[in-house]
Amino acid sequence: MIIADKKTWDEVCELLVNTRSVLIVTHVNPDADAIGSIIGLWLMLIEKGKTICLMVDNGIPERLSFLQENITIHPSPNYNFIPDLVIALDGDDLSSLGNCGNYAFSLDVPKLVIDHHTYNEFYGNLNLVEETYVSTTMILYKLFEILDWKITPHVANALLAGIISDTQLFRVGLISERLFGIIQMLLRMGADYKYVTKSLFSTINTGWIKFLGYITFKAFLIDSVYWSIVT
Repeated sequence: MIIADKKTWDEVCELLVNTRSVLIVTHVNPDADAIGSIIGLWLMLIEKGKTICLMVDNGIPERLSFLQENITIHPSPNYNFIPDLVIALDGDDLSSLGNCGNYAFSLDVPKLVIDHHTYNEFYGNLNLVEETYVSTTMILYKLFEILDWKITPHVANALLAGIISDTQLFRVGLISERLFGIIQMLLRMGADYKYVTKSLFSTINTGWIKFLGYITFKAFLIDSVYWSIVT
């Protein structure tokens, strides 16, 4: 089981405090944990006076736009932005970060990886990988707690979205007393549980509906089993 030691946590905190400009990336086809992570960290670092740039291949999925508000997310590499630090969130390896990640990791600056996946390849100069945390947003919550940074309602919603999404409403992952303690704290900090869950699970993805319609139209029956071929 991958558990980061205290030295790693301390080094990450020191890096976040002392850096002046940060480029943040995450994996392609981002889920709520990826977007919640980059939004939550962006909000906290901006509050601390840092200059931040977010880059995600193809931008943010429509169903997760409720987390974005007025935050700019570049859908392709912004070659004009040269940071002091690169942070990769929720990406298990460099290839998962797409073109934005390739650009970020080509820069001659320190690279910090924060992730919770067991198969993370430790591809940064500093890697905070915690398998016992159900989401990357949960790791960020712990970092903010250690740093004594105040979590606003917007940050709380972003962190909550990552936890809810990656646990599939607390049905998978390491469901623990610690996890529910963090949920309780996020609610006290202004997270809106009903709004986040409704936004995550009640939004209709029109592209997915069209795809289902297509495979249904192409379906045929063989030995009591329906088949559909997609090319």
